[in-house]
Amino acid sequence: MCRGGSRVTDCCCCSTQVPAVNSAFWGRDTTEIFYTTFDQAQRPFKLWHHRLSQEPKATNSAQTSEVEEKQKEDSEIERGDDTLLYTEADERFYLSAYKSLDHRWVNTFV
Repeated sequence: MCRGGSRVTDCCCCSTQVPAVNSAFWGRDTTEIFYTTFDQAQRPFKLWHHRLSQEPKATNSAQTSEVEEKQKEDSEIERGDDTLLYTEADERFYLSAYKSLDHRWVNTFV
């Protein structure tokens, strides 16, 4: 499912490529994936949700808000329509996520 590189991991699922992934796991079925990404110190700190069937939306740079600019600075990678679920802001901790045994919940711990 995923292949590792020296500093950046790309997760390739079907025809979808999700760049700069720390770890990834499937959702309830094969139409969604959850993944974590690194900050500049290579610390896993953001949890994302991606639907494999969705195409990224084109962004209008004139309508970019300050929050979107901050998110771009953090990851420096356009995430399209992926949903940011959680950000661990405290640099002393790193984020890890996994699916529960009954596959109903996404659990996080820091």
